[in-house]
Amino acid sequence: APKAELWDLATPHVYRLQAEWLPETGKSSALREVDCGFRWIAPDDIGSNALLRLNGRRIRIYTSISWGYWALNGLFPTPELAEKEVRVAKGFNLNTLNFHRNLGKEDVLYVQDRLGLMRCLEPGGGAQAFAPVKGNASAQRYMRAKIRGMIRAFRSHPSVAHYIIQNETTLDPQSPELAELFAMMQAEDPSRTIVGNDGFVM
Repeated sequence: APKAELWDLATPHVYRLQAEWLPETGKSSALREVDCGFRWIAPDDIGSNALLRLNGRRIRIYTSISWGYWALNGLFPTPELAEKEVRVAKGFNLNTLNFHRNLGKEDVLYVQDRLGLMRCLEPGGGAQAFAPVKGNASAQRYMRAKIRGMIRAFRSHPSVAHYIIQNETTLDPQSPELAELFAMMQAEDPSRTIVGNDGFVM
């Protein structure tokens, strides 16, 4: 797409990607459309003078946690509430919001893509994916499936900045279970950074 314009906070250009699978018979058997954007966000100079860059420009993330408890039903926002959350965050001069303790909501990401606000995704209780309660392997399998589903559902949104395993948790960077989890997540979306823990400094 040589004429595509960058998605950025001030210029949130959103495009529609359509993928169609055509079997040998020539009849269409599968069609999918998703929003997407052209941008990159990644850490740079890790190990020396680490910083974050959005489209090659240094950026600092100014964010707040959204618990995902919505008025009226408690589970998901109306389109009006989704837009209100994004506009209020921008009014506070934030450039990012975090989904916290709850999976992301499509209606919110739809607005963030179009209004130029980044989002960090957290599955809620993600530490169970690498440090489950002893004797409860099903919790680990469930959490890994939840994280994989989160990535697959939202990885096309340009507003998604990175994935967070869990806010304010403790983790062992040498843990083989953690390395396995990171590898699974990177296989699903190699374009984004994974944050093991945000909130504590170890």
